Amino acid sequence: MKGLIIKDLYALKSYGIIYALPLVIFAAVLVFEGASTVCMLPCLLLGILPSSLQAADEGSKWLQYSACLPYTRSQIVSAKYFVSLILNLGAAFVLLIGNTLNIVFVNRDFSQLAMLPMWAALYLTAGVFGSLCMPFIFWLGVEKGRIVYMVFCGLMGACMGVIGAWSADLVLGEIPNIAVIMAAVFAIAAALFAISWAASIAVFKKRQL
Repeated sequence: MKGLIIKDLYALKSYGIIYALPLVIFAAVLVFEGASTVCMLPCLLLGILPSSLQAADEGSKWLQYSACLPYTRSQIVSAKYFVSLILNLGAAFVLLIGNTLNIVFVNRDFSQLAMLPMWAALYLTAGVFGSLCMPFIFWLGVEKGRIVYMVFCGLMGACMGVIGAWSADLVLGEIPNIAVIMAAVFAIAAALFAISWAASIAVFKKRQL
């Protein structure tokens, strides 16, 4: 499966640049403007990227070719989810660097460093939710799955807008029991990611290529 992961990481050279640009922009905004829930958006976009890689595999007929290779369908699916985890961790790391630089060099309020784990949970959660449309891609294929994919992108974008508007005047650290809330949200997101992973394997095994 290592070869499958490397293949997808190489493919990111073509697809990933477009998705990486918002991450760089939002990280720069974080440095000068400070943390905001709107900065979760690039995590969501990168979370969706493995679905685009799967669509590219199908469009190029690579899936049919893979039947001649020593890979199971479970491994093909799992490679996409491992890439998703790599992207989620990478995006969270880049944004947390922006958070840290803002706290240390701009605001100079070192007490805010205690909020970094909570922001990390938010970034990772956004990336996980971005991967939840993948079972539809594996189940329906790129043509039909793309409709679900676009609807999902629209819904997630709208949710991000609502969250951003609702939290505009909130100070994250002042919300009661915020650490418990963030832990619960992250746990739910992780559970949904695991369910999505298992569902993708199940439907892809049954799909006729």
